[in-house]
Amino acid sequence: MTKPEDSVVERAKANASLWEARLEITELSRIEYRDTSRRLAKSNEDLKKLQYKMERDTMSILSYLKKQDQEKDNMIEKLKQQLVETKEKAQEEKEKLEQKYTLQINGLEGRFHQKAKEIGMIQTELKTIKQFQKRKIQVEKELDDVSFLLGD
Repeated sequence: MTKPEDSVVERAKANASLWEARLEITELSRIEYRDTSRRLAKSNEDLKKLQYKMERDTMSILSYLKKQDQEKDNMIEKLKQQLVETKEKAQEEKEKLEQKYTLQINGLEGRFHQKAKEIGMIQTELKTIKQFQKRKIQVEKELDDVSFLLGD
């Protein structure tokens, strides 16, 4: 009976070798799977850290850009206010100059009218003097005529 028993033992050995090979392949597979899992977990962790850093950087950049935008808005408002103030000041200066020159013009017009009045009076006096001179010449001529007639 050695043959069937040998055959069972051989089969059992072959079976054991087969299971041993399967176990070894499974163990290698498990080790490889565990290493791959660890690498993937580390890679995942690295990606999460990178994502967090990028989100933080994005928030910093957005915050910076918003701050710059606000500063520019503030500057625009400040410049608008300065423009309004400058326009108001220019308007005030314009009004002051208008008043000053209006007063000067009125003063000059008053002086002009006074001088024109004086010139008119002088012209009237000149006419009177000319009339007087004509009358004087006429009276002198009449006196000469009367004197000639009287036989001087």
